[in-house]
Amino acid sequence: TYPFFSTYLDLARQKYVEQEFILSGVADAYSATGALLAEDVPYRTRIVVRRPERNRQFNGTVLVEWQNVTAGYDLDALWSPDQIMDRGYAWVGVSAQRVGVDQLAAWSPARYGTLDVTGGRTFMADEMSYDVFSQAALALTASEGVDPMGGLRVDNLLAVGASQSAGRMTIYY
Repeated sequence: TYPFFSTYLDLARQKYVEQEFILSGVADAYSATGALLAEDVPYRTRIVVRRPERNRQFNGTVLVEWQNVTAGYDLDALWSPDQIMDRGYAWVGVSAQRVGVDQLAAWSPARYGTLDVTGGRTFMADEMSYDVFSQAALALTASEGVDPMGGLRVDNLLAVGASQSAGRMTIYY
């Protein structure tokens, strides 16, 4: 198995790396109006990190993309290699929504079969997605545990999304 939607680019040639990480924890669930529906609901998801190998190539900013699921699967809508790599950004795709995570599990049950962002099918309208996204972003700057940024010094996190994901981010903000 290999990460879904791995880039076809020779990232090593650009002195970039791509890695996938599984994140798990507990998240709160919110309605589209921001009302708290539940607290500490278990989840398990993944992020894909594309980053410079070393700090000297890195501009300090991570573009944290809420993966777009309009097509029925996680889509790297804002991964623009020329602009991102030429300018030294890191890019991280977050699988925050049920449709994307369900498709991952169907595509590779061996790799993704344990992923769940619904609290065991309790929250089917992506009520947990806001907190899952927040926690994924925070994991990029955590000082203990696994370091998805490979030791890079992160100065800024920019939350980005396109189309349907941008709509979800409006609620998030």
